[in-house]
Amino acid sequence: MPQFTLVAYTGVKVQSKDFPCPVVVDLQGIDIPVQNIPVRFEHKSFQGVGHTEKIAVVGTDVLAEGVISRDTSWARDVAQSAKNGFPWQASMGGPIHDVEYVPFGQKITVNGRTYEGELYVIRKMTLKEISFVDLGADPNTSARIEFQYEERPETGDGRPGEKDKDTTDKQTGVHHVQEDVQFQSLQPPASGLPSEKMMAEFQRNMLIDQ
Repeated sequence: MPQFTLVAYTGVKVQSKDFPCPVVVDLQGIDIPVQNIPVRFEHKSFQGVGHTEKIAVVGTDVLAEGVISRDTSWARDVAQSAKNGFPWQASMGGPIHDVEYVPFGQKITVNGRTYEGELYVIRKMTLKEISFVDLGADPNTSARIEFQYEERPETGDGRPGEKDKDTTDKQTGVHHVQEDVQFQSLQPPASGLPSEKMMAEFQRNMLIDQ
């Protein structure tokens, strides 16, 4: 099965189309309850691609390794497109539990970087899935898919057959954590300040096909 390595997020500020100001996910607040989570296409549960085998926050990066294990048209599209050189990106998905609003002009340090408001800081979230997407928000992330080829059968004289021209075909492309997918349909108040209604919207809408 093809194997993938993802840098799913690099801890930076990203811009969401559904927010009036940028958003940063606090890496210390990402809960990873299990190592094996679904990997999807565009966050749709019926568009399965595979699953992760290892997930970790290393430095300022969210890293994941896994396999394209699903027998779906989307899995085949991801794999074949990668062979063709398409630069797949990625996006984290899961429920968000706590959000902090940083007003205009106020400074805050998140993930070792200092930002000036206004912006939102996602303080707590649970990682439930990662998706291959064709466009995201974090320009510093990356994806790699490896294809392993078996040796050819022995020849008639008992000698091993030649291997395929490339024993490992690696396609590397840039991908982004598409926070705009996570934040889709959330409508912040005009003032930009969080409210009880907004927090309820977070808790309800941040579930990505759970």
